[in-house]
Amino acid sequence: MVGANDANQGYDYFERLASRTEVREDRKSGKISASDVSITTGYPGIDSLLYHGGWARKEMVLLMGGPKAGKSTGLAQFGTNACVAGYDVLYVSLEVSDLVLADRIDASLSSVAMAELTDKSDEVRDEIEKLAGKAGKFILHQFPTGSFTPKQLARLIEHYKARGIVLIWLLWTTVT
Repeated sequence: MVGANDANQGYDYFERLASRTEVREDRKSGKISASDVSITTGYPGIDSLLYHGGWARKEMVLLMGGPKAGKSTGLAQFGTNACVAGYDVLYVSLEVSDLVLADRIDASLSSVAMAELTDKSDEVRDEIEKLAGKAGKFILHQFPTGSFTPKQLARLIEHYKARGIVLIWLLWTTVT
């Protein structure tokens, strides 16, 4: 599930020690796998560095970088990897159009250079179709910069949370 503790009861740290210990023992014994508590980044080297073995569920991750550092491309790649692994992903962008993002994802999944997408459109389609049957959903939403509010984001998350989305990427570059 995506989001905060729905019960909103708080977390009694000392009272829950036994349950945390049990979860750790279950992870050690293999009863609980990394995919039960996390979503793969798609890169085993990165997954091995993260405590939960990937993006922890119910956790917010902040990816920062300067202009043109590759934030949108990185988020798209992480989202693509999760989707190909079978997870349902929502990608909300206030910077890159959904059509540009879809082209980038097509290039990545088909291993065809962006400049060759038009000339190799049949090859691209065939590669994407091969993945579609086993992949999760990958929903792209694009909003103009400055037009999206936190309340709209909350509504969008609730809408997709009810439909099984488990990973949300938000590319929001305007900081005030």
